Amino acid sequence: MSRSLVLGLGNPILGDDSIGFRLAELLSDRLSGTPDIEFLPTSLAGVRLLDEIPGFDRLIVIDSMTTGRFEPGTMTRMGLEDLPGCSAARLSVHHVPFPDLLEIGRAGGLRMPEQISVYAIEIEFPQEAGVELSAGLETRVEEYAEEIIRNEFTPAVAGRPGD
Repeated sequence: MSRSLVLGLGNPILGDDSIGFRLAELLSDRLSGTPDIEFLPTSLAGVRLLDEIPGFDRLIVIDSMTTGRFEPGTMTRMGLEDLPGCSAARLSVHHVPFPDLLEIGRAGGLRMPEQISVYAIEIEFPQEAGVELSAGLETRVEEYAEEIIRNEFTPAVAGRPGD
């Protein structure tokens, strides 16, 4: 069976930027006990992520994005090939060109995930610190989690004992 990592990126004290972090925590609670899935809510960025993602077959990234192309609160499912289309290959306030990060890992001999899904939620660029999500995102957290479960985990969850 393939090993999956759900990587929730965001700063937990920067308002809506914490959405990826919060969704990874929520998915971890909902899917605890599902074999071969690990969850990492983190504020790590850049090459520091190279300590976390090698060795997994599948990577599901959840993050905020600030492209201005979508209404705030819009969640977009992307593949790795879609990321360069984001503003200068930046997915979010982390300024991490994910395709480049994976290439660096591969060039360094690390076994990087081959299957990659990215869930990016459009936000307005955070202007101040705070632990609360905006009302627009807070009311949609459950919806986002359900969509990610439906798209990524439904067969694994349905096959769990006791279901």
